[in-house]
Amino acid sequence: GSLRPLLEADLAQARGLERRSRDLLRRLERAGEQLAQHSIDKLHHDTKRVLDKARLGKIDAVIGQKQALDIQVQDLAQGRFPPELFGRLWEAGMIGDDEEVWPFEGEYWSDEYEGWR
Repeated sequence: GSLRPLLEADLAQARGLERRSRDLLRRLERAGEQLAQHSIDKLHHDTKRVLDKARLGKIDAVIGQKQALDIQVQDLAQGRFPPELFGRLWEAGMIGDDEEVWPFEGEYWSDEYEGWR
């Protein structure tokens, strides 16, 4: 009969260990679910932020294209044609055979004006 108390103590300890193991498993599962949810929320937030920036970039690009078209329309209305149109203008007869077109390229040369008179 001397083994019985030892076996009962071991059995009680094993049952306690089993309960603590189940409790630990539940806590770990809860922590894992919380961590996974936190990661999903962070990924959603980051993805939303990137998409919002992309939308703003697209809007900026469209506004820039509109401004460029506005400038082209103003230039055309004032008779300033972009260089890529000169061939078409010549073909359409708007530039004569005896005419040369030197488009303005955005720079002024001081020697073009000095001593002109």
